[in-house]
Amino acid sequence: MKSLQLLGGLALRLEDPAEAEALLAQPKRVALLVYLALEGPATWHRRDRIVALLWPDADQERARNSLRQSLHRLRRALGGDSIMNRGSEEVRLAPEVLACDATGFLEAALAGRWQAALDAYRGDLLPGFHLSGAPEFMDWLEGKREELRGLALRASRTLSEQAAAAGRLREAGDWVARGLAVSPLDPDLVGRRMRLLDQGGDRAGALAEFEAFAGRIRRELELEPDPSLSALAAAIRNRPLTEPAVQAPPSPPALPVGVPTEAKPSARPRGIPRSLAAAAILCLLLLAAWTITRSRDRKPAATAHALVILPFRVAGADPALQYLREGMVDLLTAKLTGEEGSLGAVDPRTALNAWRRVAGDTAELGPEAAARLARELGAGRVLLGGIVGRASRLMLQVAAYDAVSGELRARGTAEGPTDSLPELVDQLAAQLLSGEAGGMAGRYPLLAGTPLRAVRAYLEGEQAYRAGRYAEAFERFQEAVAADSTFGPAAVGLAVAGLWYPTAEAERQRGLRLGWAARERLGAADRALLTALAGPRYPSVSPWRERLTAWERAVQLQPGRPEAWYEYGDILMHRGPVLGIVGSAALAERAFARAVALDSSYAPPVSHLFELGAARGDTAVVEAAAALFLARDSASDLADYIRWRRARSRGDARLLASLRRRFPLMPAASLGRIVGVSQLDDLGLDDAVSALGIMQSRPLQRDDQVETLAFAMELALNRGRPEEARDAAQALGNRSPGEDAQLAAHILNALYGDGDTVAGEGIARRFAPYLERPAPARGEPRALHLWKACAAAEWRAWQGDAAVATRIATALRDTTGAELPWWAPENQLLCAARLDAIIAGGAGRPDARGLVLRLDSIALAAPDVDVRDPSTITLARLWLRLGEPARAMDAYRRRQYHHRTGLPYLATRLREEGGAALAVGDTAAAADAWRRFLTLYAAPAASRRPVADSIRARLAQLGRH
Repeated sequence: MKSLQLLGGLALRLEDPAEAEALLAQPKRVALLVYLALEGPATWHRRDRIVALLWPDADQERARNSLRQSLHRLRRALGGDSIMNRGSEEVRLAPEVLACDATGFLEAALAGRWQAALDAYRGDLLPGFHLSGAPEFMDWLEGKREELRGLALRASRTLSEQAAAAGRLREAGDWVARGLAVSPLDPDLVGRRMRLLDQGGDRAGALAEFEAFAGRIRRELELEPDPSLSALAAAIRNRPLTEPAVQAPPSPPALPVGVPTEAKPSARPRGIPRSLAAAAILCLLLLAAWTITRSRDRKPAATAHALVILPFRVAGADPALQYLREGMVDLLTAKLTGEEGSLGAVDPRTALNAWRRVAGDTAELGPEAAARLARELGAGRVLLGGIVGRASRLMLQVAAYDAVSGELRARGTAEGPTDSLPELVDQLAAQLLSGEAGGMAGRYPLLAGTPLRAVRAYLEGEQAYRAGRYAEAFERFQEAVAADSTFGPAAVGLAVAGLWYPTAEAERQRGLRLGWAARERLGAADRALLTALAGPRYPSVSPWRERLTAWERAVQLQPGRPEAWYEYGDILMHRGPVLGIVGSAALAERAFARAVALDSSYAPPVSHLFELGAARGDTAVVEAAAALFLARDSASDLADYIRWRRARSRGDARLLASLRRRFPLMPAASLGRIVGVSQLDDLGLDDAVSALGIMQSRPLQRDDQVETLAFAMELALNRGRPEEARDAAQALGNRSPGEDAQLAAHILNALYGDGDTVAGEGIARRFAPYLERPAPARGEPRALHLWKACAAAEWRAWQGDAAVATRIATALRDTTGAELPWWAPENQLLCAARLDAIIAGGAGRPDARGLVLRLDSIALAAPDVDVRDPSTITLARLWLRLGEPARAMDAYRRRQYHHRTGLPYLATRLREEGGAALAVGDTAAAADAWRRFLTLYAAPAASRRPVADSIRARLAQLGRH
């Protein structure tokens, strides 16, 4: 058996020792082999990525030639089939060609087999290995080294806590000692071991442990032990013999990780304290690879009509057909999931995750093992299939078995040209349904007529999306829709992937439109997903509360669909605070946890659990979620952000320095997340400024330019740099030649973001003609005209011009028969309500409170409004004028938790929120808001320094009381 040892040292064992020795003599080839092995045999790697890692300074031709030679050398050493190609640009290590101790360790840790994991961890990953001239590879290697070390420490801590909870104190101390072997300078581990030894009656051993640690830290770091550790040693040393030993901290209780299928968003979750809910989520993350199938709480009863479809066997087929191995799972799941009470298939993510746990990525399951897996998933049927053929012609074979009796229930065969794959899938489904569903085949939509290139692009998009490669998924779904605009599943996929790109809203809307038009060709599950995605009022825009209800209904009807749980949680996480939902973050975490329990390979809920854990400072959840995310796809668009945020959580200065050197190489998705989260989570702005600078230095497409300029404008406003914000806003306006509506940002920034008032007044004058001339009758021209009129009228309204504001508000409310674009109606109604409330509140009219309440109601119900909509700030200011500071505080806090849409006017909100908090006597809340404000205003422009100084003085005054 060929094997590669990476933990504790490097060793390669091949059938020919001379080949192994020759390969190890070439550091670049060793690095290539290590990268392919550690990144996983299930992951395809682009050649340009590998070239950038290993030959960064060589020109493309020389670097690619070096890569070809190195791959050829690896093939010769490991075997001819050891390196696989997908097209001309992607390679991977063939599964099971090489046993690697590091990947074995990872698999054991992620499956919760902690003792096996710790036994496999013989030392750091590739200690002492260095590859000169390849700094990015060394950064990647260091990140992997930290990841594995962290998991080893997690194994030590978990085993120790389990032993301590069972009263086995000596064993618990031994597991802590195993952790100290991994991290000998960790004071927390030393303190834990001292307590366990002392509690077990070995006071001398506890003190000896302290002295040994003190010697190590003085010798290696020239530091004294942490004062808390020295105090613990003194307490043990000076305690009379009759006093009880220092107690070890209690282990967290074992909690179920399941989530109820119904969570009422209007009430705080009851029955599970916040700390216990967090412990449950942490437990889930650590055991995610097997939670769904080995739950101790309940084992789902097999449903006779439920079907689990396993990956098809393609060993005898042309390599060009490998994409159908998992692809057939997606296709047949969509085909065989019918109306309620009829035949339905287990969600592909759930099925694939369970299959990998049992069979690995390449092994096949016989009928008996497959039936056992189906029973674990609560399915009454299991479908096995095979593909044989060539690139031009193929044969599909399927067999459905009863999961309890093992009886063959249905069989199907279809053969034909490869480009007739859709029709062949229809044939298979019809044969299966004839046997299983009593002739109901006519009730199921057909794929017939869908071009093969559309089907293939759709399947590749599904696989990329499951792995968290959103840009790739978005492109594949676009290709599928371009090949066949009536292919509903691809249109739904485009709408889902478009959620990850704020500047791709037009494409997302296109996906919804095409999917809705093709909904009769969708299976019931996809139709339910489409309804939730589009909103119950489609093609009209649905309020977010209605969308939340639609997703809540979706997870009730499809509790086994992780994507539905994720989208439900996503609304709670990002929109919950805006909608005033109490405990929305906790509800979101529970929904994400359910999605991860169903499929631990599904990246989006893992990354969101990571972000929520990081936001509340839960380092345990951060570590567990980061390890799971990076183990699944360390090359994801968000992987670098995950590493950076984890390093910030740890306070790891060395790793942070390494990651900052990587900023120029990071994807825009990671850089943008760093810019936004730095502001949202009060992390300081140095990294945000650096990341944004990298984004601005790159040649960008138009949509990317818009997003980058928006980031630049928001960051400048939040830093107290109105001139920089003015320049970014002007550049935004220049991105739309002939349509200067984006210039309205100058007005909103001046009114609500402490922006440049001269620029705001200038644009208000420029837009003044739109206050007088009639608006076009319909369509986008009318919407753009009224958008500019709204901004100019809002400027006038705050100055007390009631006549203009009232007239424009009337025009904005007139949307009947106007054929407005999707984004316009709600924005117009909100602006009209703001104008009415501002005029009434400013004049102190008797109807002011009613108009403010109406604005509040419209703002809560509004669906897709502009990300810079200032309605909640308007509400807060007007509530203060009406003498209701508590309502003002609530309004200031109704902002999205989102790295992009949570940023507008954040500094202004925090500064004014502090004043409202002080008005209600909540000095702690005022101090917190002002401290966060000053973190953003760490280096304001000269014109804004007096504001920062004033807040700093007020904060100091609070500290003296």
